[in-house]
This record gives sequence, C-alpha cells and structure tokens, in this order.
Amino acid sequence: MVLALAATEANYGWSPEKVRMEARREGGGHVLSGTKLFVHDAMFAADLLVLARTGAGLSLLRVDARAAGVAVRPLAGFLSGIAEVTFDKVQVPVPVHPFDHPVNVESGESGLGVAVRVTEVP
Repeated sequence: MVLALAATEANYGWSPEKVRMEARREGGGHVLSGTKLFVHDAMFAADLLVLARTGAGLSLLRVDARAAGVAVRPLAGFLSGIAEVTFDKVQVPVPVHPFDHPVNVESGESGLGVAVRVTEVP
C-alpha cells in the first residue's frame, strides 16, 4: 500500500506553524476542506496522510485517496506522481490517526501531528 504525505500548502510551505488547512469536528469525525501541493506519490496512493489544524492543534489525518470530495491533479513537469490534492468537504471518520504511537488511536486524540510528522515520517 502506498501512503502519500500531504503537508505543503500554497503560500505557506510545509512549516507546521503556517499550516492553514482545517479539519472541523462534525458528528463522529472531521470534515476536511482545502488544498495541498507537491504531494509525492499522490497519483499512486491508496491513502493520504494530511496535516491539518483541529481543535487541539495540528493532526495527521488518514484519508482514503478515493473518498468523495478528494481530487488528485498531476502537476505538469513532474514525472514521479507529484500532484496537487484538493479536499472538498471530505468526511474523515474518527479515529483519524495512522500511528499507534504517540497518538491514542482509541480516542482519536488530536493535536500531535507535528510530533508524528517529525518523528515518524522521513
């Protein structure tokens, strides 16, 4: 299975303190809207790990790349599957986190996306 990390945003880069994409809590999960750029392997990914702001801070949300509202568009000039990914009111169920550590998967705890991004994803 291929996972693609979606962290970079237009005009902001991937710098954690500048992430603007929000995942608002709704019902039993989150609703994700916005765009990520330069997502490596997005064209081939089964799932996307999306860095977004939640009520508790930054979180990594695992999103099915084929979910309703997800649009993957290849960027011209890149042959390695690099793409722009747009999320239009994508429903993301809880738990939303792809790792057992350091995030509590049972509770769907939010706010540890930067810790996971720095320690778990090269």
